[in-house]
Amino acid sequence: MDNALILVAEDEPEIAAILTAYLERDGFRTVCAADGETALMHHQLLRPDLVLLDVQMPKRDGFAVLAEVRHRGNTPVIMATARAEDLDKLSALHVGADDYVVKPFNPMEVVARVKAVLRRTNGAMGGPTVLRVNRIAIDTACYSACVENDDGDARLDLTLTEFRILEHMARA
Repeated sequence: MDNALILVAEDEPEIAAILTAYLERDGFRTVCAADGETALMHHQLLRPDLVLLDVQMPKRDGFAVLAEVRHRGNTPVIMATARAEDLDKLSALHVGADDYVVKPFNPMEVVARVKAVLRRTNGAMGGPTVLRVNRIAIDTACYSACVENDDGDARLDLTLTEFRILEHMARA
């Protein structure tokens, strides 16, 4: 779970700053997006380990972003929104959200939910098997690494010793 990248898609700067501060205090890396289109761009380029997603955002709302994230893969998504109606919660969960928190929320609870979802999606207490540093993805379960490019992934041909050094540097 250490070093996991969390995409905070939130159009209110104060809320984004609070979430970012709490997440970073717990050892997470963060990137923020103030609208749905930027969130999708960050998701595609940075491949975060989890997305904290507001529903009411400019350009593309959270439901559209969630649908596209689900179309792309299985990145865990926690909806964080002021919409407390059961229909909104059910819609988000039906489209594929992993969890749903209602504003105003306790930032420590959101961090705990992030940890719980990551723990569940990445294997109990084992943490993620893929470490990411910028565009380098290191799969610790398969002992492989690649550089992620817009044209595709370029696999790195590493000896076991080189792989372990790269993994150690990524964790540090």
